[in-house]
Amino acid sequence: MKKVSELNNLPACAIIYSPYHTQHEIWPSSLQVQRVLKKFKTMLEIKHSRKMVNQESLLRQRIEKANEQLKKQRKENREKESDWWR
Repeated sequence: MKKVSELNNLPACAIIYSPYHTQHEIWPSSLQVQRVLKKFKTMLEIKHSRKMVNQESLLRQRIEKANEQLKKQRKENREKESDWWR
């Protein structure tokens, strides 16, 4: 409990189970634990959505690069075909 109370500047909480006691301890309160867990869940959702945006932009870049390569290859093929007919 002492170590957790040192973290009072941070959004921290503790649920302590003991084999010697039937009741668990909650620090600082059940309400505070719920707030910290809600904040943690929100942070995870934000982090997850950032990754999704990054993956989307990565896929867009890959598609754009593949389209550029396709255009380049088509141009080379047209040039080779025109050289072959000469």
